[in-house]
Amino acid sequence: SKSQWIGALLGLMGVVAMLNPLDWRAQGMNMLYANMMLIGAAICWAICILHLRYSRAVSSAYHLAPWQMLVALVPLLIFSYVFVGPYSGDGSAELWLVLLYTGPLATAFCFCAVIAANRWMNSATISIAMLGVPVVGLLTSIVVLGEQLTLPLTLGVIAILAGILLICLPKTKKAPT
Repeated sequence: SKSQWIGALLGLMGVVAMLNPLDWRAQGMNMLYANMMLIGAAICWAICILHLRYSRAVSSAYHLAPWQMLVALVPLLIFSYVFVGPYSGDGSAELWLVLLYTGPLATAFCFCAVIAANRWMNSATISIAMLGVPVVGLLTSIVVLGEQLTLPLTLGVIAILAGILLICLPKTKKAPT
């Protein structure tokens, strides 16, 4: 529908504003790499959403989530070693709590939630609604880490939220006259 196209365009404009490609040179190559990884992750989610929509599931998300975590572990370990270097964690209880949260809770649980939502929402709606994730992440980093809310970030958040609202809010129908 027209509102879905406009909402998707607003969401895309919001993402571009948040990534702020005009400032990449000033921020250095690390920022460029980080933004490219975020775009890569978004493309992977888009492929996942379309796959979920058009394939026939044989197993439930709860059965697949542990395998998803295990299969992803090997390339992620290689990727982290290549780009970050050897493991330097301290083995503290705090480290293990962060790993426990990031693994089963933040990854596997969200994977199952997206699969469940994808069953009762159309692909366009779920894709745009997921743009709320970087907005929540940004707002959390502002509150917890003291990140500065710049003009491009503000414009990006506004555009993304407008796109989400445009697509996700129920449409009102005109009463017959």
